[in-house]
Amino acid sequence: MRRMLLSLLLTFLLIAGAGGVLWWGVCSSRELRVERVLLELPQWPDDGKCFRAVLITDWHLGAGQGERARQLVERVRALKPDVLFSLGDYPKGFRSGVALSREETERVLAPLLRDIPCYYVIGNHDSRGHAPRLHLLGAQKCHEVVRRHHFDAQHPLDIGGYLGAYGGPLQPLWKEAASAAEVPRIILSHYPNSFWRYAPDAADAIFCGHTHGGQLCAPGGYTRERWRGGWHRAAGGQRLYIARGVGCSILPFRLFCPPELTLIELRGCRRP
Repeated sequence: MRRMLLSLLLTFLLIAGAGGVLWWGVCSSRELRVERVLLELPQWPDDGKCFRAVLITDWHLGAGQGERARQLVERVRALKPDVLFSLGDYPKGFRSGVALSREETERVLAPLLRDIPCYYVIGNHDSRGHAPRLHLLGAQKCHEVVRRHHFDAQHPLDIGGYLGAYGGPLQPLWKEAASAAEVPRIILSHYPNSFWRYAPDAADAIFCGHTHGGQLCAPGGYTRERWRGGWHRAAGGQRLYIARGVGCSILPFRLFCPPELTLIELRGCRRP
């Protein structure tokens, strides 16, 4: 009898513990945090000016999540960015009916993109016609092209977009765009995969998403190296930043890996 009671108690504790972890994961997936990143650009004058870029990726907006989308937009606006980098995966899932409608997504994003310049690429969840047509709202698509953004006359930035997940080296975008060596360069890509094996054209930084930082991590955010959010070194020595994203994929919760908006502070620095 005692053994049976102990077994029942142990089973109850295991179920309660699993339920508690699940509940905590669902709650923590709603606690959006802001990760602050400093990117010093030696091509810019060291004049003390600082510009703010917000990096957002892996939205995964589901049906009925219009209010969540509006809250995300308000959090971005509250950071008062000078520019926005969006790295794709706007809808949740691939099937119609599970994602927030494209019309609703565009309507929610319209006030944000009306006031803040935006550069974007698409992700794997956007490949079947579900991606919002951000270019109609004023955003600039960076699909294997280079866009030059001027914060002011002394602070230009070249922004290149890369789409491949497992392809070869990045095509020579900078040469085709006549990108000057004295202008800093960044690459936007949904996927970090290719940059582990191939050295793209030289860039000051590469910004990616897709991995969700692991989404389900051990305490302390521990997960596989190539899934982990934060700074990495890509092939060729380029600095690669993997953003943890703001949404969830497949499972509706995150564990020891809260959703993240990345605030990038760009400033000049003295050349070594």
